[in-house]
Amino acid sequence: MGIIKDISKYYLIEEPTIQQAIEFPQRNYRRIKIVQSNGESRFVFAPSKIIKMCQTYLLKHCLNELEYSQHAFAYTKKRSIVSCALTHVGNTHFLHIDIRHFFDNIDWNTFRKSVIDEYPSSKIGSFLINEPDTIKNILCLNGRFCQGSVTSPYVSNYYLKSFDSVLNNYVIHNLKNGVYSRYSDDVYISSSEKIDSSIISFIINHLREQKLKINYKKVRFFSMGDSVKILGVTITNRCHITINVKFKKMVKNSIYKALNPPNQSNSQIKNRLIGLMYYSYMVDPLFFNYLQQKYSSQGKLTLTRIMEIG
Repeated sequence: MGIIKDISKYYLIEEPTIQQAIEFPQRNYRRIKIVQSNGESRFVFAPSKIIKMCQTYLLKHCLNELEYSQHAFAYTKKRSIVSCALTHVGNTHFLHIDIRHFFDNIDWNTFRKSVIDEYPSSKIGSFLINEPDTIKNILCLNGRFCQGSVTSPYVSNYYLKSFDSVLNNYVIHNLKNGVYSRYSDDVYISSSEKIDSSIISFIINHLREQKLKINYKKVRFFSMGDSVKILGVTITNRCHITINVKFKKMVKNSIYKALNPPNQSNSQIKNRLIGLMYYSYMVDPLFFNYLQQKYSSQGKLTLTRIMEIG
């Protein structure tokens, strides 16, 4: 039974409908422009309903056979930016490296060969051997993995499994109290002593084996002063994690403006505030509890009031 037949049977969708979507992937993605906080723009590609269903099927029934590194913290269950930052608590010297155009530069042939070599008898391995073009069209747009696809995050973690292992091994054997973690395309290394710049060449060479490059503009060595920030999470010199003052002020202002007077129509504001509240709870529960009380009204806690927006 082929992949299209499997998907057709699972979702009760006619095979020609699936086949047509897969054969013309360019028609089945919507390009979305996102302006980042630094003013730069990037694009994500949202798949159509049919392509998304195909990707979801592969993720749940095939790609989940592929293991990824314990040092990968993004797109994983029970892990977050907080747990990633926590691994570095106690160290005083840090290195941050960004992988350039991460999803776009994941090489299809390297991915396919790696899966076939490591999992030849698995379901996904069989599909990649017998139906490579179909799988490629489901997972990729114009031959590239793209941000916005359901499967790209999981693929990326598997793709860098060997890199994660090699770099972690280097870090723990060459740096005092060395710690390595990766959150998507953000590589973090820490130590209790100064990190030698020679590690950059090591990282460049091993990323090259994966057809990837670093973003030189975002390479940053830094050390513990009063505090240090990893993935937006602040680590204090007392080894606590918290949210910086600027972010807290922004959250308070956003909640105040939305609830005074109450906004009855903007679901986008509502979703953003829920996200900010969840982030606050995850990183700094004391600040979350403070927010819950500060903007409460008539017996309703802040989060309840936010949920009533729209």
